[in-house]
Amino acid sequence: MVYHWGMNKFLLIGRGINQGWWLLIETQTQFAAVHQSVTSGLFLKFLENPHFEKAYPGQSAVTLAQKWLTTAEMIFNRKVGLVVNRAGGMMNWSKHLDVIETRECEGLRFPANDIEKRKITVSRWFGGEHFYLQCDHQVVFSQPKFDLLDDAMREARAYALEENITVADAKFIYTSEGG
Repeated sequence: MVYHWGMNKFLLIGRGINQGWWLLIETQTQFAAVHQSVTSGLFLKFLENPHFEKAYPGQSAVTLAQKWLTTAEMIFNRKVGLVVNRAGGMMNWSKHLDVIETRECEGLRFPANDIEKRKITVSRWFGGEHFYLQCDHQVVFSQPKFDLLDDAMREARAYALEENITVADAKFIYTSEGG
């Protein structure tokens, strides 16, 4: 499912351990889209990185996604405000946070100061029909999968420079130039 929602409010927190851009979750639609993206990211991490599983002994992508949902839903339903960072981390929104900038941005695209450093891989399972995005920096993408390569590439270009995007599937690896 693709979520279309217009503008979102992002807060730049300036001090403490929570520095960086945070999305203020204000609607159920935003909540559902962020949950879907975080869940997709957890599944990809568990499937592709054996060290990730060692970091969370006895856990699986399903149990971690459920814990994320339970905690986020509790915060969201208390109506105290939920903010989520680009890695899927969350916390209560508080007026005491040092917000140094607020931006309204289209979709689930976090404001970026590091776009030139990011490397994104567009991949698909062998024989698969969908394309998935992965980034070497922690990023929550606006949707977890794409039916068309062109759509996946359009999304990737919003997060990284063209020369830092690689397309790969189970058999072949292509650069964004098709070589």
